[in-house]
Parts: sequence; structure tokens; C-alpha cells
Amino acid sequence: MDGILEGKYRPGDKLPTERGMAELTSTSRITVRRAYGQLEQAGIIERKTKTGTTVAETFRGNSDAIDLVAVITTLDDQFSRVFLEALHAACAANDALLVLAVAKERAAEQDAQALKLAAKGVKNIVVWGFDKSIDTALFQRLRILGVNSVFFDRVVPADFADFVGLDNRHAIQTLMDAAAATGPCAFANIAGLNIDSNAERERSFLDECRRRKLPHSLFQIPWDALDTPAAEQFCRVFFASRGKDLPAAVVCVNDRVALAVKAACPTGVEVYSVDGTAEALAAGIVTYSQPIGMMAAATVRALESQRREGKDWQPRQYRFKGELLTP
Repeated sequence: MDGILEGKYRPGDKLPTERGMAELTSTSRITVRRAYGQLEQAGIIERKTKTGTTVAETFRGNSDAIDLVAVITTLDDQFSRVFLEALHAACAANDALLVLAVAKERAAEQDAQALKLAAKGVKNIVVWGFDKSIDTALFQRLRILGVNSVFFDRVVPADFADFVGLDNRHAIQTLMDAAAATGPCAFANIAGLNIDSNAERERSFLDECRRRKLPHSLFQIPWDALDTPAAEQFCRVFFASRGKDLPAAVVCVNDRVALAVKAACPTGVEVYSVDGTAEALAAGIVTYSQPIGMMAAATVRALESQRREGKDWQPRQYRFKGELLTP
């Protein structure tokens, strides 16, 4: 199991024979036979007459009743704290205990937390991923070892986990409808992060501008400048560079960016955003809310589906529409 976690043995890889493993581990063939039998019963390995013993290629996951769910997240982002509260309520409604694994805004720390949780026997993990630098191969290996997982909001996983998130295309379409712009528009994103949801929102903005035949521009605020005075300065530089061709509306990737844009934007420029936080509304930002309660409940249901379907499980995406909130 350590070898699988470390990536030494990958899905489909052939394992040593009973005799070979006994020599490698200085144990008896009887011990190896029993261990292989337990791993086979757990769906971690497969034993066939012609091919020998191999690491399973099917994602069987964990079929035990859900009594404990761990969530890997940061507390530095207000949105993650709102989701955490909703997920706690969803777990409580299903008589499950929620365990918090706090990681700073670094993918490597989230990877380390996942390994610790698996080592402690946690079989259900929810991941609010930092960005796509998170070790997705690690979570694939965890699933082979019987860990069910759901990724929320930021990173869309491959074939090893479900995804719960916002319908980003609908969000941007709704904001563009609210802006009703007939002139230039801009999209404010974050530099230095590779996040699926952010990329989806930017692509949707570009698609909408092309469809509506609107002049448009893009600019970014460095991630490490967010929530600092430097973020406003980046916005001021952008607006100054536009001269008289100021955008009529700026659509922001999230409320954190929108707050910096709003503080720096000239009179007459309207700001629109995604998240629906009270801070954005108080600042006069039109924002698209995320139905956090529904998304949290869907996250727990996704874990339950993985548990129930076992080796027949196929990864799914659960997308939710929110609503427009105006100051």
C-alpha cells in the first residue's frame, strides 16, 4: 500500500510473485499469501492465473457506510469558510462527522494533508483544491486504496473523483445580461493560479463578447497581491492604460478581485462578479451568488453514490445555477 501511495506501483502494474515478495520483505510465503488475499478482497489488487498479481485498474473505492468525511481546504478565503459551514450542516443531516484538514494556500500542503488522512484510515475526502498543481495522480492512487473523493469548485478532476461546482457559463451570461453593455467590456482575472473555474469564466466572457459583438479586454491581478493595496494599484494602472476607451462594465472572476476593481474604478464603470458575498454587495457590486447549501448537500450525495456503486461508479460533474444579487 505504501508503494502504491508513493507511485512505485501504478494501476495495472505487475507485483512480485508470492515467492518474490516474501524474499523482498523477509517474510514467509504464507504471510504474503494472506496479505495478497486481503488486498484482493479490498479490490486493491487483482490475481489471475495468466497475468499474475497486478494493481487494480478499476476504481472500486470504499463501500463502507459514511460516518466520517474529511475536507481539505484553506481558511484564508471567505468563500471556503462559507462552504465549510454548509458542508458541516450537510454531513450532520446525514449523521456523519466532518473533520477539517486545514492547508495554507499551497497545493503541496493539500497533497500532504491527503496522505495524512489516508494513513489515518479516512475513506471519504472532499477537496477544495488550491489550483491544478495539486497532485491529481496522488488522489487517483488513493482511490485504488479505497478512498472516495469529491473535488469542489476550483479543480475539475479526471476519472478518479466527482466534481461539484457552479455553472460558470450561466453565471457569466447572467452577469452580461445584467450589464446590458453596448460598449467595451473587461474581464478581471487572477495571475499566477491555474484554476479550472477561473478559466471557464474567462472563456465564457470571451464567448459572450464575441456573440454580442462587444469590444473587450482582459487584465489580471497577481494572486499574491490580492487583499492588499497593491491589488488596487494594478487596477488603477489598467484603467489608466485605457485612456478614454474605458470599459462600461468590468466582469470579475470572483468577489475578491471585484472588491479591488471597485475601489479603483473610475466613475461610470460598473463592476460585476461571481460569489454573492455580503462584502461585494455592500461595496455596490452586482454579484452572482453560489447556492452553497445545495452544492454542499450534492457533495455528500456524490460520496454516497461512490460508496453505493462501487466498481461500477463513473465520475460525474454536478453543476448548479445561482442567482443575481444587486446592491
